[in-house]
Amino acid sequence: MTPEGEDRDTCVLGMSAVLVDVLQNGRSAVGTWLNHYSAMQCLDGAVPLEDFDVVGIDGILLAALVGSDEPRTSADLVLPEVFERCTHLRVALIGSTPSTLAAVRAKLESITDHRVVLAVDGYAGLPPEPELRRALAESSPDLVVVGLGAPRQDHLALRLRAPRRLVVTCGGWLDQYPQDDYYPSWAYPLRLNWLVRLCREPGRLWRRYTIDAVAAVRRRKALRAFTTRSRTAGTIGSSC
Repeated sequence: MTPEGEDRDTCVLGMSAVLVDVLQNGRSAVGTWLNHYSAMQCLDGAVPLEDFDVVGIDGILLAALVGSDEPRTSADLVLPEVFERCTHLRVALIGSTPSTLAAVRAKLESITDHRVVLAVDGYAGLPPEPELRRALAESSPDLVVVGLGAPRQDHLALRLRAPRRLVVTCGGWLDQYPQDDYYPSWAYPLRLNWLVRLCREPGRLWRRYTIDAVAAVRRRKALRAFTTRSRTAGTIGSSC
């Protein structure tokens, strides 16, 4: 393993440990991850980044732009560690399609002792927020995973904060999790996850890795100031 890989694994394990501690001790916390695209969406959408308890940098471009030397972490790296290190979690899933949610539920419940107690379609099936809050109160999840895209998922995650509940955003993780081979084994060591995603979903992602990447470079000062709000609050990189 390369030094970069060791640093990444250490940071993933560190962030996982923070989230596991929240779950095992019945505390409340909200976490999210940013890449260059979601950071711009959150900046433009006035997401109060300093209100998150944990914020991770998911993407080498954003890390370079904001001057972060922390290795990449993301929902697809951290959540499997959390599931492995916890037992009997009650999980709520918000986002994606009914068929994808069913696949996530089937996989998670087949390989762990966790239980999906609520699965909410992120499209036509997404209820008004008061109804969603009632459904969460009735199902009493320990962990709520929100995959609605930035900045919508970030605003909602903060509003769903509640006692004895961990809420995390996950971007496209719900769509990736049922596919065991979504990322080839060489993608993480070579830092080519973005290329794998682009090849798998070119119609949706081509702009993100071209036009939006250039826009992020042009807006690097604003992005640095935006993420600094979270670093000042002690969230970014605090688990590494």
